Amino acid sequence: MRRTTSVNRMTSTALALGVAVTAGWSGLAAAAPWRPLAPPSQVWNSTQPGVSRDAAGVLHVVWQRNSADLASDELVHTAIGADGTIGAPTPIVTRWSTVGTPDVVATPNGLLAVIAGFEVASQPNLATATSVDGGATWAVDTSKLVRGTQEQPSLTAGLDGTPFVAFGKVSVQRSFARPAPKAPDPSHDFQATLGPGAGCCGYNPDIERDGLSGAVWLSWYSSARGFLGNHVEQVDTATGAPIGPPILMPGSTTLFDGAQESIQPYGRAAIAAQAGTANMFTVAAGGYPSATKALVWRLGNPRALDLTRRFSRRDAIRPITVTGAPDGRMWVVWSTGITDTLRIRARRSNVAGTKWGAETVIRSPKAAVDGYSLDASVSPSGSLDVIGRFSFVNAAVRQDSAPYLTRMLPSLTLSATPAVVKARTSTTVRFRVTDAFVAVKGATVRVGSKTAVTDARGSASIRVEAGRRGRGLRASATASGYARGRTIIRVE
Repeated sequence: MRRTTSVNRMTSTALALGVAVTAGWSGLAAAAPWRPLAPPSQVWNSTQPGVSRDAAGVLHVVWQRNSADLASDELVHTAIGADGTIGAPTPIVTRWSTVGTPDVVATPNGLLAVIAGFEVASQPNLATATSVDGGATWAVDTSKLVRGTQEQPSLTAGLDGTPFVAFGKVSVQRSFARPAPKAPDPSHDFQATLGPGAGCCGYNPDIERDGLSGAVWLSWYSSARGFLGNHVEQVDTATGAPIGPPILMPGSTTLFDGAQESIQPYGRAAIAAQAGTANMFTVAAGGYPSATKALVWRLGNPRALDLTRRFSRRDAIRPITVTGAPDGRMWVVWSTGITDTLRIRARRSNVAGTKWGAETVIRSPKAAVDGYSLDASVSPSGSLDVIGRFSFVNAAVRQDSAPYLTRMLPSLTLSATPAVVKARTSTTVRFRVTDAFVAVKGATVRVGSKTAVTDARGSASIRVEAGRRGRGLRASATASGYARGRTIIRVE
């Protein structure tokens, strides 16, 4: 989802100390097999994990699970190596009455996590935890409470490491200094900036720092009538207060039966920074009463782009998220369908973030029936690590699961000229292989038993033999670091 790189120079201590649950990947096709961070029987709710990748390439995941006796909740940390090796979970808190949605971010001083939940029943906490050894051990501080609700926190850090936390209905607080008993509330209400009558309610906050200036932005969903949809607003880095008016994400509401309607996100209303720029990207599942558009919007553009328009079957979209790569590319990943039609889809942009490549489509974990949340982070190799939380069917009983991990590759786009050939003729077809409209040199194009390798323009030619009418010729393109591209040459 967010925070794919960090200024922090922490080591991989947690991964080294923990016993590896599963080893890493090699020789990926479109994606690696899904692997759980823990057995499904250990987890019984759908809280979204928090993810952050450190400068050493280790992906840190904090997530909720039940205790072994199912009597209480735990928050644990899992380190995932640059090669995909999953480390053993390490505890952050145990024996809490309830643990809700957490988040984590890498800072110059180590890992910082925010913990939502009830340490004791009916006593809500929004506590912090820090780790200076890559997540192997944690120091929990329940005294640094954010005043207010414990719901759905999201966390980022300023250029100097100062934390900013978004939570509740929706508010933002700079730092974790606990106010005196009668001191003014240090948090700032962003939902109220939408206008009179917008007080209830805001949900699904996501907060992120841009990749150049250090500006901080908040994205959230408003369910208030007259103020529906995904909104973004800048955060004052000196105070945590709102700057300027909130902005409605284009396309996040749909005119239906004479009124603007929208669908609340599954998981955070994701926002991500483009590396080396001040650009921010946010996403939403657009459409009503079913969400059929995977929308991505660069702040400041007049409209959002529908990534489903040319590539995917019209199926209801569930969670959707966005993340950035160190080279400036952006990734959007979303799920569609339920039960046997449940698929995970992803597209990657060019370095400028202005053009988008072909869609990579993979199946969900075996027996998954629905997706609750998706988080994503670009690995050091350039592939995409995806953390999904799914609902499963086990012995005809619907259960929630631990987070699952996969690694996806960007797909090649393969085009053919001519795209139609005459039946029972021999024709030279020129193929072009691209990645987000950029030529791919050295890709292998195959039609039947014939192959050719693309040049610097991404072009290769093959003389094909067409059979009878209606029997298309299947062509494919492969290259290291990519999922296969495909096209069919029609025969008429």
